[in-house]
Order: sequence, then structure tokens, then C-alpha cells
Amino acid sequence: MTKRFFLLLLLILVMPIGGYLWYRQTPEQQIGRTIDQFLENVEHRKISIRSQDDVHKALAEVLAPKINLQGKFPIPTEEMTMEEIFEKIDLFHGMTSLCEMTEIERSIQIVGSKAQVYHSTDILVAAGKNNQDEQTWDLIIDLEKKEDWRITGIRGSKQ
Repeated sequence: MTKRFFLLLLLILVMPIGGYLWYRQTPEQQIGRTIDQFLENVEHRKISIRSQDDVHKALAEVLAPKINLQGKFPIPTEEMTMEEIFEKIDLFHGMTSLCEMTEIERSIQIVGSKAQVYHSTDILVAAGKNNQDEQTWDLIIDLEKKEDWRITGIRGSKQ
């Protein structure tokens, strides 16, 4: 009787953990974590414990070697290498004292080893104490999976 009870209890405990781990590994979850990691490292505060190298390492995990960018200023319209993206983000972080993004909407479409994420977000940017601007942007982020999901393109337009 106690063996059955123990096995039943073990099954009840293991099933939710297994379900969570299985769900965490779905392509949608992997893509979501990739997008979150990218956006978290574009966001910044002037006073931060993150070093420039930490930001570069985190971005290198989610960016493809070449990224196609298209959009309105300040998004460049060209293909850039990962290192060029690092330079642009470093420049942006140096010129601004704050960048916060608040997600409005996100949807993911996956076809085989390619995915596209529609991401609508409010972006608050400050350069100094009295110079702030808040804008709503629609981003379309292209991803491709080889070993992991990597960002291959970003298109952006201001609402």
C-alpha cells in the first residue's frame, strides 16, 4: 500500500515538472527567450552593473553573423556584422542615459527553420535629466535556426 502511494505521489510531482520542461523547449519559447535577451541588452540605464563585454557576449548568443536592418531613423538601413551592431549599441548606450521598452504585443510565426516575430513596443529614451522621448515602434524580427535561434533581420517603423 505504501509503495503504491509513494509511486502515485512521485508521479503527481514529476508530471508538472516534465510538462514545464517540455513546454519550455518549444520553438515559441526558445524564440521568445532569444527576443527577450536581445531587447534586455539594448535596454539600459546609465548606472548599471553590466559591463560592455557582458552585453556583447549576451548579444553574440542571439545574433547571426550578419543582420539585415531596415527602418526609420535611428535604425540603419543596411546589412551589418555582429561587431558593427555592437558598435552601434555601444554608441547608443553612450549617448543616452536610459532606454526602457514596454511590450505592447508580440506574435510569432514559424515556418520550418525560419521565424518572424512581430513586436510592438513603447520605448522611453532619455539623454540627460530633462531630455526624454517616448515612442511606439513596430518591429518585425527575422530569425533562423541552425543550432539555436538567431536574429537575422530587424525591420522597424515608428507608429
